Amino acid sequence: MIEVASGSKKPYVLSGAIYVRIGSNTQKLTSAEEMCDFFQQADRIYFDEAPCKEFDTETMVANNFLPVFKAESHISAGIPDHQLFSNLKLYTNGHIFKNGAVLFFGQQPETIFDKAIIRCIAFEGTDKRFIIDDKPYGGNLFQQYQQAMHWLKSKLSVRYDIEGQGGGPRKEIWEIPESEFGKRSHSRNPLIFGLFARMHLVEQVGSGIGRIQELMEGAGLPEPVFQKEGIFIVVLKRPVKVSEKSREKSREKSREKIIGLIRENPNLTIKELSELIGITVKGIEKQIANLKKEDIIERVGADKGGYWKILK
Repeated sequence: MIEVASGSKKPYVLSGAIYVRIGSNTQKLTSAEEMCDFFQQADRIYFDEAPCKEFDTETMVANNFLPVFKAESHISAGIPDHQLFSNLKLYTNGHIFKNGAVLFFGQQPETIFDKAIIRCIAFEGTDKRFIIDDKPYGGNLFQQYQQAMHWLKSKLSVRYDIEGQGGGPRKEIWEIPESEFGKRSHSRNPLIFGLFARMHLVEQVGSGIGRIQELMEGAGLPEPVFQKEGIFIVVLKRPVKVSEKSREKSREKSREKIIGLIRENPNLTIKELSELIGITVKGIEKQIANLKKEDIIERVGADKGGYWKILK
């Protein structure tokens, strides 16, 4: 009699087929339902649910990240870490940390999974021939997210809206809108997805692609391009660079509109001019300052109750 212990890296394939032992019999899996049931029983459906035997919870957990996770997830700071891990089902039945938990709470998970990094690359031009910046970011997934977003923002232009904030912080308007996106609400890595959802960094309703399309359209940018062959890629196009000649032409048009509106109604305020012309209050103030400097217009009386006078 030969005894063969159950293997830890199922499934094992013979001549392209998967076989399982049921009692004293060997059975070939032939249907999708049978295969799905097998993978569920073997805990091999999702990578992030598989056990990571190389991880040492005593020395490799990023303890400085745990308070951040609890605060962002609205979890009491007094809950012991081991209870938190157990409640979130981060352990296998053998009390071993799962792969997803290692990626999310490990100090340097890239020492175990060498590809578990985010690599941010900036190219010169659009043909990807010359790299001008290349940064790999490791650490737990939340750290990688923060570092990648910081890097991305350093490469994008931003303008500020200080109107209507009631003295509060200025509103940042990036040249490409900020948004998370996804294909569907179904996740390939449910454990990791669930942890990000607890920190309110992702949603679970599958509306990401629609939202990013609306945001790009609302910002006057080209429609995003989604490539689904092989790895999933989304292409977000930045605003077309405007030449100095075009800017000067636009400024001249705004200048003419300001003079024309003041001629029709000398009592207009800067805010009203901004709304009528469609540029920011700051832009109107700059144009007004230039018109005053050139002795084209002047302000008669106070800001409130006064009026504009065209000199030439």
